[in-house]
Amino acid sequence: MFQLHLRTTPITRPGRGCGAARSNDRVADVMSCVRSFYRFQVRDGSVPGSVNELFYDVVEPVGGSMPWLEQLPAIVARPLHTLPRSGESEPRTASLEEYVAMMAAPGSLRDKLLISLLALAGLRIGQALGLRRSDLHLMENSRAVGCEVRGPHLHVVRREDNENRALSKRRRELVVPAHPAVIGVYAAYCDQRDRIPAAARSDFVFVNIAGGELGRAMTDGRAREVVAALGRRAGIDRVVTPHQFRHGLGTELIESGRTLDEVQMILGHARVETTRRYVRTSRERLRAAVESVALPDVSPEMVR
Repeated sequence: MFQLHLRTTPITRPGRGCGAARSNDRVADVMSCVRSFYRFQVRDGSVPGSVNELFYDVVEPVGGSMPWLEQLPAIVARPLHTLPRSGESEPRTASLEEYVAMMAAPGSLRDKLLISLLALAGLRIGQALGLRRSDLHLMENSRAVGCEVRGPHLHVVRREDNENRALSKRRRELVVPAHPAVIGVYAAYCDQRDRIPAAARSDFVFVNIAGGELGRAMTDGRAREVVAALGRRAGIDRVVTPHQFRHGLGTELIESGRTLDEVQMILGHARVETTRRYVRTSRERLRAAVESVALPDVSPEMVR
């Protein structure tokens, strides 16, 4: 009934799609969010595990000869209430050209470091806001701090106790190479923030340096505001969101010839199927591919 409501009720909020019914792709995305919310509630103990059975085919562990298996939780196999996707939806991206335009627009070094990490490291906004200064190893050799990873890089660590409630979606630690542009912006930002005592004392990378409580970790809402504001100052005629940079990097890496496993490791995808969505070919590239086929000279008589 909820799916039927989504499919038949026109969108009333202002903006893209207003007045139209939701596509199967959009309904599928909504249902995915609902399922993920309840899976979290089950893991958190807020609702009984039987709720999973309302959303998924659940495979129960086999007991009998191996009694210890009876202690395992039910395994979620596949989602119920799915709709066929069109196969035509593409992730909305922020291109490298738009990133450069936003870097050239007026804004603080903190805000430009934020979009640099989103655009050039592919971080989710929760991962970026949860970064500590101790997570950034930007020297060629980090053995002095007990890290054997070579070259400039950053560690994305899931922490449950961040004061700004920033949380990495990925549970395991992720190591991402640092782009040279990130290193340069970070050095300039540190020089600026360390002049503010409250900011200098914080280990969070992104903190308030001009408004709010100085030195407090930057919040998700504020981060989205500054990204959108940079987009407006750069003359971009849509609202730019943090996640569009992640999609942009994935697309750029694939189109530049990087392999799926490389892109998967950089973006920290658990499944290669998630990475595969960036393997898409635009209509412009399809047309260019067809028009690139070389033919011998065609005589006018042949087309009469």
